[in-house]
Amino acid sequence: MRLVSLSIAGAAMLIACAAPALASCDSKALAAKYPGLSGKHIRVAQDGESPPYSFRDPADFENLVGLDADLTRAAFACLGLPVEFKVVGQFELL
Repeated sequence: MRLVSLSIAGAAMLIACAAPALASCDSKALAAKYPGLSGKHIRVAQDGESPPYSFRDPADFENLVGLDADLTRAAFACLGLPVEFKVVGQFELL
């Protein structure tokens, strides 16, 4: 239980520190800086069974939520790139 509390506290601190950077996100400037990513579609594989980092949304079982999924969406939204999550088994990730 203590580990989960520490993980949640760490995640909250990370999000609080990242919020100003996300507010100043300029996707056009980043696209100019990273032209190789222009027009790409990002696919991310996660097991969806690792709360609080990655787990399935109870309201929509096909949707992943959690720290990893939220930070991934925020980072690639800042770059202006679409993200697709693929749920795979834990050992398929190896």
